[in-house]
Amino acid sequence: GMRGSKHHILDGPVGCGKSFALAVIVQWARAQGWLVFYVPRGQEWTRGGYYYLNELTGLWDTPIQAQKVLREFLDSHGEMLEQIKCRVPDPIFLGETAALGRIPGPQEITMPENSTVKDLVEKGLDVQAAASNIVVRLRQELDLVTEFPVLIAVDEFNSWFTFSEYHQFLDFKKTRQIHAKELGMVSAFRRMETSRQLFVGAFSQSTAVGKLPLELPGAPKRFRIDVARADKEEIHAAIRYYHKQNLLHNEPQEDAINRLFFLTNGNGAELRKLVRYI
Repeated sequence: GMRGSKHHILDGPVGCGKSFALAVIVQWARAQGWLVFYVPRGQEWTRGGYYYLNELTGLWDTPIQAQKVLREFLDSHGEMLEQIKCRVPDPIFLGETAALGRIPGPQEITMPENSTVKDLVEKGLDVQAAASNIVVRLRQELDLVTEFPVLIAVDEFNSWFTFSEYHQFLDFKKTRQIHAKELGMVSAFRRMETSRQLFVGAFSQSTAVGKLPLELPGAPKRFRIDVARADKEEIHAAIRYYHKQNLLHNEPQEDAINRLFFLTNGNGAELRKLVRYI
């Protein structure tokens, strides 16, 4: 269970259903009226798009990813965000825009008094140069929310503890790989232990991430929840669910279900592949 502790990592063998378990937790929490900040693909925060060193923060900004994150959060929870007051008054540093680089003029913005978190998110969608640091600010704001229970859920969480796919150009002979913790957004959100809210991270073994440190900084070992392989009952339930969702034509028969259970050894990913053939 999740009582008592606020910080959890879903871990276990490849294909054992960690992503599925996390998605179910997210769905459950949203159905109960929680505010959920859900990152289904943590690795997307560490590659692609446009990145640059923000001299004001000393971290690397990723404004295109930031705007995607803000857009998804607004789409999922716009009405709730309207009811949450901004509580952090400090100005937000600007960075660059992907097209124009640094915009001349003041290098920070301040949210007007009585702003809501929805206003904050919309500001990041309007002002690309602010987007990365608005995601960072959002992390601070989420910790102060009292209007709703809050869940932060991050899949592929392990990709935030290894090197990103970005490189820093040092001189014409040398580049340096940038670690995920040097990215502003990742740095703000991966600090699990400082979260006042419920925080669940899921490891992905399918993403090719580098070697992880044994102890993740800020993720105490005893909070790992091993997601076991599914037992027969769970496999039955999953197959019935697939049938109900019209992913299967025929009502699955008992012996076919048993056969699938033994073939997949309770591995959720393999089950999804094989289930079409019964």
